[in-house]
Amino acid sequence: MKTLTYSLTLLLVLAAASVFGANNGGKYVIYADGAVSTTSVIGYSSGTKQTYMGYPVVNTTNLRPVALKGLGLAERSDKPCSLEVTMGALPEHASNTVGALTKKVAVSPCSSNQSGSKSALFTGGAKFVRGVKICTSSSRRIKAITVYPAKVGNYGTVENGTKTKAFKRTNCNNWHDAVYCPANQVATGVVGHFTTDGYTGLQLKCQAITRKWLNTN
Repeated sequence: MKTLTYSLTLLLVLAAASVFGANNGGKYVIYADGAVSTTSVIGYSSGTKQTYMGYPVVNTTNLRPVALKGLGLAERSDKPCSLEVTMGALPEHASNTVGALTKKVAVSPCSSNQSGSKSALFTGGAKFVRGVKICTSSSRRIKAITVYPAKVGNYGTVENGTKTKAFKRTNCNNWHDAVYCPANQVATGVVGHFTTDGYTGLQLKCQAITRKWLNTN
């Protein structure tokens, strides 16, 4: 019985060391990692588009400490021509270590410092975008955005949420069916489709969430 008790205790200790990183020389850290998948276009595609991705870790291609928190749009002359892309640090990453978190992707007639933006944004906790729905005007301009949440846990789990964030402007005439990242993925970037009338369509860039051992020696 003593031998069995000792064996069980040893197994529990080893398991704890594996989960919590008993080695003082490192720790487990959450990242968005792996191949980037792209949703279908929501709204109207165009021959002109821009892609904005969250900053990757230095000397890597697709390893990112951030994910998409929300989207906003500013208008000029009723044209939605400045797309505001907001990233947020994944759990265990300090926001001041992951690069710029908000980027305004302006097209004519907007400028990069265009004011009057409205946004659909998750502001607290570990909630990130997993899906998006838009409404367009009769001239195909984006007039409303709804984003759908996923909560990233401290062990890299991804749990779909239901409490959306949204904004809506006048002349919203046509709601388009939402598009979503694949299961267990969150958005780490966005593609904006635009014409001389401003932004007309969006696509999400998605990645899986993983925990990696970070050697701090």
